[in-house]
This record gives sequence, C-alpha cells and structure tokens, in this order.
Amino acid sequence: MEPEIVKRIDAFPNGGKLFLIHPFRLLQDVGVAIDPDLQTQLVQRFPELTGFSDAPYEAVKAAKAQQNVRFRVHGLFRRKQ
Repeated sequence: MEPEIVKRIDAFPNGGKLFLIHPFRLLQDVGVAIDPDLQTQLVQRFPELTGFSDAPYEAVKAAKAQQNVRFRVHGLFRRKQ
C-alpha cells in the first residue's frame, strides 16, 4: 500500500509540500482513509500532529505553480525487516 500512497501524493500538485504542512488533510484529499482509532493513536504518540493549520495548506493547495521549496524526509515509513 505504501507505494500506492506515495504515488498518489507525488501526483497531487505540490503533494509532498502539502504532506509536510498537514498530512491528515492531504491523505484525505488523495483518497486515503485513516481509521479514526489509528489517527488517535498517531496523535497520542506524536502530539505535534495536532498543531497544523488549515490556512497554509489551503494557500499551497490553491497555488497554480509548483512551489520551489524542497524537503527531504527520511524514516517516514517503518520498513519491514
């Protein structure tokens, strides 16, 4: 499932940037349903996930051009061993 989610994010305009701005909103926008219990567990483990604002997400989402800022994220998904 991970490759499909990454593919959807990559295909969404400014998807990677939107993920960093508000991951739950982007996942919803690309059609990934997160179980409410899982979302609660994620927020409990990573309380910083509650501090996202809708305003920057909406601004970048409404932008017509690709944004120039680049991010490199490591360790987003836990790898199976």
